[in-house]
Amino acid sequence: MTNSYKDQLDPVKQPEEFVIAATQNVNMWAGYYSSAIIQARLMRNFTYVSAWTAAEKRERFNRPTLDFNNIQPIVRALLAEQREADPQLQLFSISGDVPQQQIEMREDLIRHISYQSNSKMVYQTGYKDAIDCGYGAWVVKHDYESPDSFNKKLMLRPIKDVLACFWAPDAEHPNKTDAMFSGYTITMSKKEFERRWPDSDIAGAASPMLNEVAQLTYDQADKVCYVTEYYYKEFYNKTVFLLENGKSYTKDEYEKYSKKMKKLRKKLLALKPILNPQDYQKIIDTTEISPVIEKRTSTDFRIRCCLLTRTDVLETSEVPGKKMPLIYVEGFSTIIDGRQIPIPFAKAAVDPQRLLNYTGSTIAETLAKSRKEQYILTPTMIAGREQYWRDTSNIQGALVANPDPMVPGALPVPQQAAPFNGALSQVYVQCQNDVRATTGRFAENAGAEGSAESGLAVLQKQASGNLTVGIYPDNLLDAIAETGRVLVGMMPETYDNDRMITLKGKGGDSYTARINYKSDMPTFNPDTFEDEYETINDFSAGEFDVEVVAGASFAAQQMQQQQMIEAAFSASQSPLFNNFSDLYFENMNAPNKNEFVKRAKNFLVDPAIIAMDKGEQPPPPPEPSPLQKVQMMSELMQSFADLKDAEAKLNQIKVDNLSTVGDIITESMKLKSQQTSDRASEIASAAEIVKALSESEAKKVESASRIARSIIDTENANLRAENDEYKGVLASLFSIQE
Repeated sequence: MTNSYKDQLDPVKQPEEFVIAATQNVNMWAGYYSSAIIQARLMRNFTYVSAWTAAEKRERFNRPTLDFNNIQPIVRALLAEQREADPQLQLFSISGDVPQQQIEMREDLIRHISYQSNSKMVYQTGYKDAIDCGYGAWVVKHDYESPDSFNKKLMLRPIKDVLACFWAPDAEHPNKTDAMFSGYTITMSKKEFERRWPDSDIAGAASPMLNEVAQLTYDQADKVCYVTEYYYKEFYNKTVFLLENGKSYTKDEYEKYSKKMKKLRKKLLALKPILNPQDYQKIIDTTEISPVIEKRTSTDFRIRCCLLTRTDVLETSEVPGKKMPLIYVEGFSTIIDGRQIPIPFAKAAVDPQRLLNYTGSTIAETLAKSRKEQYILTPTMIAGREQYWRDTSNIQGALVANPDPMVPGALPVPQQAAPFNGALSQVYVQCQNDVRATTGRFAENAGAEGSAESGLAVLQKQASGNLTVGIYPDNLLDAIAETGRVLVGMMPETYDNDRMITLKGKGGDSYTARINYKSDMPTFNPDTFEDEYETINDFSAGEFDVEVVAGASFAAQQMQQQQMIEAAFSASQSPLFNNFSDLYFENMNAPNKNEFVKRAKNFLVDPAIIAMDKGEQPPPPPEPSPLQKVQMMSELMQSFADLKDAEAKLNQIKVDNLSTVGDIITESMKLKSQQTSDRASEIASAAEIVKALSESEAKKVESASRIARSIIDTENANLRAENDEYKGVLASLFSIQE
């Protein structure tokens, strides 16, 4: 299919020409990536089937061809580390004007899509292909929620075999979501094909459009059919208008805008009799259609999908969004002469692994030969007893020999076996080290004892290994982030009606929310002079970008979790820790951190704080338990006993202390009297100042005087009350003494 929108073909009106053009595009990729596809197939066979080719086995006829596969455990370890990682997609508004609640709702929808799609398995499959072949893939699909529903949903699907995928060779984006075309070959049984497309020619599905796929399932050619899921860009022209008011519209949008303004103008002009001239002129100015000052023709595109065989177009549909849904997952690659060359993870380890297999097979062969004794003898000596002498490892009482008249008195002479060459063991160990060195995964990365002696050296060796292979998980995260952008771009056209959707929060709890529904209360729009109903949870509003946050590997998470728990118990001595404990554990990045958060909220954090975070009223204090009530009563009884004890001690005060108490009371009364006198002096001084005020302040002066007199009376009353109290204390003390 040509990249020019002017010459593009219609799959419905021109199915034969469309299939021919699509086949040419598909095999354009096969020519561009043929060496990579062949290399990927060989690497898979080398890593998972046998490192010995058929030719090598024929050359070593009757000699050992053993596999000492050191690559496969390393690959499995990488896959296990990725399996325990927990990448999370985070959205943010490009314009910055989208409420956080709307951002979180889309994040929760992506989390639900990931959960329903078993995204861990999807990512694991793509990552494994990226390691094995140098590149992997998965696809974002959209379909109806059920056979009885018109609501659509998004989902992630793994690609069974990445070698059956294709993209336009001129794609610029690392994940090839900007490709002019892309797709993959689906292998299905003939019965399934006939069920889905009974009117189609099954002969056209006997071989795949992508020639390389035929080599993968050649032995099932009479049982399967091949259908190509083909995505492509369909281009179209559109006219864009720039208005005098600075707004821009497409031709269709401008026509709708003009009709709306004319209708509104006509409606408002009917109000002329009841409007004053100023308001009437304002309406005329507001509803006037802004003139077009510039227009241009631009090219846009939509993404379409076709299911094809070599001879027929089976189905056509439109794909939401502006990005290709088939995600290319790069492992590692380089560019040579303008051609992208993917590099499998174990490619550099092929030669060390082959040498390891040769060395190990040679050691096995040497050991086998060293156990068989060799003899120098004549044929006459073993005539009739060849079966015993041919295999001397058979258990028997003796080896019987015949006398040879040609050699009187001679017997078979045993020969000493060649000693085992210990250098082979050293070569074997060196080959193992070479495999680790070329893959960048040392013994320390697997937790085994390596050449590093100190703890610091072990950590440095582990860090070096992680950095060497870090490009693969990093590229995986880039592909996951691009998948999030594809999902966000598809949402406005997929979730475009008033409906209930299921979401999944950060804590793993699912909930439902209503989207794209109108508010009950209208809002007046001054630009259109009309009441408009706001769309709540509008999934067509806003522009978003995505970033991915990756969790640590399982081993690192376990170590980090242990350290953070120890730090938590140390911090728990602080009174502030309890109310911040849930936030502490949320940042722990451990596999079971949600359980820590849950227990912290249940047992440590003040319920009032949790309610405040949710925007709710704090709960009432809990009713004390029976045990707590008993404890409180016990404490109250103890306090009463302490009070009685203190009263008894007071009754034991000696008479000689009464004079001291009396002196204290007397001094206190003198001090109070002096304070009252000083207060009176201050008030008198204030009165002198008041006399100097103007007549206009007379009323204020009178009020101030009344307040001052009230203060004096209050102070005198307090002093008299205190004097009476002191006298009462003295009287009681004397009565106690008596």
